[in-house]
Amino acid sequence: AALWLWVFVLVISVLLLNMLLAILMDAYEMAKSGSTDARTLCAQTSEIIRSHRAVRRGRRVRLADIWAAFFLEFGDEKEMLESTEPMSAESILERVPGMKLDQAMKTLARAKEVEEARALVPYTQDDVKGAVDRIDSRTKLVREDVKKIRRIMEMYDKGARESSSQEGDEPQAFMVEVVRNAAMPLAGRVEILLHEQGRTFSERHRRLAVRQDDSIACAQDAKAALQRLQASSNDAIKGLKQQLILQQRQAAKQRQELLRGGLSTWATCADPTVAPQHRMSG
Repeated sequence: AALWLWVFVLVISVLLLNMLLAILMDAYEMAKSGSTDARTLCAQTSEIIRSHRAVRRGRRVRLADIWAAFFLEFGDEKEMLESTEPMSAESILERVPGMKLDQAMKTLARAKEVEEARALVPYTQDDVKGAVDRIDSRTKLVREDVKKIRRIMEMYDKGARESSSQEGDEPQAFMVEVVRNAAMPLAGRVEILLHEQGRTFSERHRRLAVRQDDSIACAQDAKAALQRLQASSNDAIKGLKQQLILQQRQAAKQRQELLRGGLSTWATCADPTVAPQHRMSG
């Protein structure tokens, strides 16, 4: 009985551990798929440094100041967020003092990207399965239409062979017309399918291009920030070296002055002791 109990406990523990791992892996997969567009720490640091410098130089206005300007106009945060008033760069420049045109354009573009990303439905595995099912159903329809065309062609071909050769090209023309009428819906379906697939591919390609451009811009900003940091570090090291050399020279000069002062004092103290000796000897 004890053996069966321990076996039962071991099996249940293994099952519960596998269930826990499955839950964790599912949550990790969801979090990973949702963080594909997350910005790196280097890019965020570069953006913060660049924004701070632009604000100090008066080229940009802080987002807090923009929020305060719009809040001062509406007076209510809920009403401001629910407002459907169309915005343009000119209207933003009129409401926010000190704001430049390029910042207004960039702010509108980023707000549009955020709104589009919020309205964009994520492309999950269920969506992939649905697309594959639709392709499969359309493929079946195409296959059935091809079989139908083949049967019609075989039927009219057999009838043409059995008919007399004196009837001319009328059966062949009739067969071509039938095939054309059957192929037209098939061509329309294939064209629609190819158009949808091409549009999906173009949209994905555009998103990938935008992400690549953003990554290149972030890398360039990070490189520029690192170069500026390296230059400032080199300047600081050069200044410290110069200060150290100056301090060494001052210390050497002080030691020379102290040495000269000691020698002169020794010489002054030595003269009175020599003079009495000469008088005594005389």
